[in-house]
Amino acid sequence: MAKTPQPDDAALLSTGIVASILGLRQDAIRGMIELGTLPEPQWMSLGRRVERVYTQEWLLLALDRERHERLEHFVQLSSPLVPRDSVQFALRFPSESWTVEEIARTLVATESLWGLCQEVLNLEASAAPALQVRRMSAGSPLDVLVTVANTPVPGFGLAGIAAASLFVYVVRNAEKIGGALPSIVASWREQRARALNAKVDLAIAEDRVAEFERESAARFAAMKVAPEATELAERDERAARALLKSKGKSLESLQKRRDARRQNEIEGVEAD
Repeated sequence: MAKTPQPDDAALLSTGIVASILGLRQDAIRGMIELGTLPEPQWMSLGRRVERVYTQEWLLLALDRERHERLEHFVQLSSPLVPRDSVQFALRFPSESWTVEEIARTLVATESLWGLCQEVLNLEASAAPALQVRRMSAGSPLDVLVTVANTPVPGFGLAGIAAASLFVYVVRNAEKIGGALPSIVASWREQRARALNAKVDLAIAEDRVAEFERESAARFAAMKVAPEATELAERDERAARALLKSKGKSLESLQKRRDARRQNEIEGVEAD
């Protein structure tokens, strides 16, 4: 039996859906893009026209930019398009042109940086969540939508959000990693200790901090260009239900219009 398509399966999003999730008017979105308040989306040739297209990765970039424009403090991103039991973030690699080799090298270095974050949190291989590229827009720039499973791991708690939080922090603060790394790791280990009902050493050696800084810098150097990263996004279940409901109504309305058109065609043939 074929799988029923879900809203989060869509590669491209309509302006109406984007406006609904961002809480903006459709004309306001275009105006904010022109002003630079929202990030520039990808472009696509449609016949003789070249038009903006909205992807899921662009939506997270827009949510992140819009939240930081309105609020000075951190606000968790949420979207109805995030899969259940997962967190998502978007990476934007700002370069105007890409070769296949450059894309491959950059993605390999990104995966290696992800592994480095798991190592510093002492996540065992069996418990380490995968970095899943859900969508990628290989245009100018290169946008990547990343999904990390956030299911509980025995003895570790929600390992996905811990590793993803550190990864996003490292990308967003590549120049000042060492200063915050000890407190981030200590917080994670403390949470893990509570889950295990045990005591652990919360300290992280200075030489390990220096090693992490060196190794993460090497990963960034291997990329064609260092990426921008959004904050983590969790699933907005209420908005997801509303989106499914509106999608159902749209499909029902479309089917009624098709049935009416077909009936008119039949009646026209009979009249002839």
